[in-house]
Formats: sequence, structure tokens, C-alpha cells
Amino acid sequence: MHRLLHNSIREKLKYIEETIKYNFHRLYFYFIDLGIKFGILKYADKIFEENFIPNIPSIQNKIFLIKYVNTLKKIISYDELELKRVIVEYNHNYIVPDYLQFYDEIMRMFNYFIVSESHPLILYDFEHGADFIDSFLSSNFSNLYREVISEYFQMDKNLYILDVGCGSYSPVFFAKYTYPNGWYVGIDKSKSMIRIAKNRVKRGRISNVILRNISIEEIIARERYDYVICTKVLEYIESLPRALSNMMKCLKKGGKLVIFSEIFPDLVDFNETIYEFFNSLNKSFIKYRTTTEIINTIETLGFNIEYEILGKNFLIIEKL
Repeated sequence: MHRLLHNSIREKLKYIEETIKYNFHRLYFYFIDLGIKFGILKYADKIFEENFIPNIPSIQNKIFLIKYVNTLKKIISYDELELKRVIVEYNHNYIVPDYLQFYDEIMRMFNYFIVSESHPLILYDFEHGADFIDSFLSSNFSNLYREVISEYFQMDKNLYILDVGCGSYSPVFFAKYTYPNGWYVGIDKSKSMIRIAKNRVKRGRISNVILRNISIEEIIARERYDYVICTKVLEYIESLPRALSNMMKCLKKGGKLVIFSEIFPDLVDFNETIYEFFNSLNKSFIKYRTTTEIINTIETLGFNIEYEILGKNFLIIEKL
């Protein structure tokens, strides 16, 4: 199953990995900045020594305060929270700006979350914030991980593709690999994402596409697909065994399940808790899954597989 990577894929993997790691440090320092701005860190000694939640009048949303304190306890020891000058060197030629801009908006929304968890200007969800999510899914960064998938497998024509949590943009990207005799089936539990995707497919007069408002946990699995694609989805899945079981059942023998995650905690060399803190602004977010958890779950379900880890963000599983 292993393939030699050509230079185009290596470059795209580097863009993805460098951007995600760089953004981690931005989120980390913004997290610290929140603690300083709202006076939480001056209680750091008590927070670490005892189960202490400070009373801070300027923070009206106590859910935010509890979430911040619990995250603070998880990520790092107090000594490392002292303000120090940290110089991190990056190859800035490999940073994708629109990924950073997406997280800039999430960080901005946290100012409203501090006031209320139901503030109308918090748009990080898949329904009433669909346009915001779509801006990310149609970004240069999101196209990078789609291109890695299509180039790595040298996708051509007549494929049967199931896209789990297809979102609003992937249908127009992957549909071209199904023409003229294959099919692209995109499923998403968000009505708004499917609506935007259908409009995009209609405007582009794209054929061989079926879009359904349904979750992977609910789907009736049929062994028919060459590829099951799952990008930035598992962190929102409640029943991982059921979801993975249905994905594997949908594959033909020799078919591939391709999972992309911005964070596999067992592959990154930084603490994923910061990413989880900011993404928890989306109420559907649960947690990032490790590659070990995913592989062990599939094997426990009784599937015979081979797997490969591509870079730090792709897990590829072949159904034997």
C-alpha cells in the first residue's frame, strides 16, 4: 500500500504541517493573553494548588471561566506560564494565511463567548454559522488536503466515493473523479452545509453527485465505494465505533478509508488541548482522536486492514 511521494505531495504536506504547528503557538499565546487580560492568571497559584475558580466580575459567562481554568490545569505547569520571550523559528514561506485568518475569527468570537455562550455573534457552528464554516472549507488550506488525497491515490475517473461530513465544498472538488460512470455521495448531518453544497453543484452543472442530510452513524452501509473520505470529522463524532464500522462496511475489498485531521494527538509534538479549547466554541466539537484509537477501534470491530500514516495529518486504512 505504501507509495513513493512525489515532490508535489511533499510540498503540500509541509504546508499543512507547518501551518497547523505555527497556529498552535498563536493560539497558545492568545490563550495566555486572555488569562492576563481578564485577570485570571493572577490567581494561578491558587488554581494549581487547589480546586479554585476565581470570582471575576468582568467575566459574566462562568462557563467560560470554568473552561479556561480546567484547560489551564491541563496544558502546562505554572512555572512555564511566566511571561518569557519565546523565539520560534518557522519557514514562513510555508504558512497558509487563510488558515490563520479562520482562527483569528474564532479568537475574536471568544470575546463574545466571555459575555454569553449563546451570544448571536458566535458563528462557529454548522447551522446558523454555515457561511463562516464555508469560508474555511472553500479556502486554500482546505484545498491542500483535498489535493494531497487526490494526488496520492492518483485519482482518475469512474470512482465511487463516499465523503463523510462532506461539508459545502468537497463535492465540487471530488465529483470530477467519478465521471462518467462512477458516483460521488456526500453526507453531512448539517442541513445548511448540504444546502450550500447543493447550490454549488447546481451552479457548476456538476453531475454524478448525490448529497444527503444524514450522519455516518445513521447510514445504511453497502460495500460499493473505492474511497471513503473523512476530513475534519472524527472530532465531532459521538459514537466512534459505530461511525468507523459504517465507513469500513461501505468500502469494497481493497478500498481505502482516508482520514484527515488537523490534529492527531499522538503525532504532533505540541499539546492539542489548546486547539480543543478554541474549537470547543463549536458546541458539536468533542475531542481529537489519536491514530492509535482509530486503528484499535477498527481492528476490535473485526475488520482486516492495513494502514499507513502520511505526514502528521493523514491516516489511510485499506480494507483487505
